[in-house]
Amino acid sequence: MRSLRPIHLALIGACLLTIVLLSFVSTTPSEGYKSEVAQETEQHPAVPIEAVVQEERSSLKPDQSGVIASLEQAIKGESSVVRRGILYDSLVKYLGYTGKYVLAAYYAEEKAKQNNGSGSDWMNAGERYRSAASFQQHEDHLPAVYKSAIACFEKALQLDPGNLDAQTGLGIAMVDGTNDPMSGIKILQAVDSIDSTHINSQLALADFAVRTQQYDKAIERYSRVLKLKPEYYAIHLSLAELYSAKYDTANVIVQLKAYSAVTDDPVMKAEIDEEISKLVKK
Repeated sequence: MRSLRPIHLALIGACLLTIVLLSFVSTTPSEGYKSEVAQETEQHPAVPIEAVVQEERSSLKPDQSGVIASLEQAIKGESSVVRRGILYDSLVKYLGYTGKYVLAAYYAEEKAKQNNGSGSDWMNAGERYRSAASFQQHEDHLPAVYKSAIACFEKALQLDPGNLDAQTGLGIAMVDGTNDPMSGIKILQAVDSIDSTHINSQLALADFAVRTQQYDKAIERYSRVLKLKPEYYAIHLSLAELYSAKYDTANVIVQLKAYSAVTDDPVMKAEIDEEISKLVKK
């Protein structure tokens, strides 16, 4: 794939962190496609989620352990379901803020298990696990984290079968976290057939189109999202990169100009404008 210059790849990465671009296309994955988790599972035995949780717990600083112990004690002593839920939420947010993403997911799941969790509670736990996977530095931890995400999404759908967000989360987790990505794609396609304006499924399908080098389909999906959500303007940079891969300089310039017109970051605007000038002169 022909890419933009390194500076723009960095810009794209930085911008995409500012919006939730979940992750996939209404086609079969390219022959031989395997997720990172599938490749890792073939090479190394999976680590159980209990071991992943314990390893992250062991990395806590003393003050962090104290905060967690205090909140755990408060949860145990709280008889009100509502107040106990608030305490769980505080614990989850604290762990997420401190970068203990697996632990945050674990306690989100505990809230759902121990506090008469709703479909939303289970979905939130699934999203926590799915998000935690993207921060894992140990690849042998990924299968267990994704397995937990899938289990939570499935529980959410048992309680609320029509939840398209949970269906999308499950589809993404199955594509990224199993050796059967097509099952996840089918779930995402089903969401698309129900609601073609569902943002997260469109982004997911677009992402997978990029992975399988189906650039026209990715452009179509990303463009649809931009029409629905103009505030997701960082997608203009993704579109610019895709057009660059197609050697379509005219549309690269169109997308970069569109991004430059709406960004409020003066440094990025200057860098994008400089690139536009260079492309125009070619």
